[in-house]
Amino acid sequence: MIDTTGSLLSRQVRRKIERQKNKNATLTVKPEYLKDLCSQAVQQEAEKLATHAKNEAVSRLFEELIAIPVMVIHDHFGELMKKDGREERFAEMCLELYDTVEKGFVTPAELRQCLFEEAGVRFKHPSSLASGRKEATKV
Repeated sequence: MIDTTGSLLSRQVRRKIERQKNKNATLTVKPEYLKDLCSQAVQQEAEKLATHAKNEAVSRLFEELIAIPVMVIHDHFGELMKKDGREERFAEMCLELYDTVEKGFVTPAELRQCLFEEAGVRFKHPSSLASGRKEATKV
């Protein structure tokens, strides 16, 4: 059955299908048109997959962006209290932890688990929130 309400069919083709329904006749579709329909469907699916992959990557990066500095503060708070060069030390510590995550020694999931177990901080994914934004909460 052909979907006459679909956005892939042109207005002219949809009207022709509607006229043919009333006559109970068979509609012949040219191979070129069928090829165009398939390519449009593939393009739409590819766009959906690309959007999903981008959203997942952004979500992962955001969680790392938050988890790494929080973990550094959790582990090295006493060292960071010394005023001289605090920002540089903090940046170096964050980059070191980021490097360990990138090399695969620690996963972002392990960072989140460690922060939850040791500091009681939990990151909530936007799919579980009504507002659609990320959130970190103290448990």
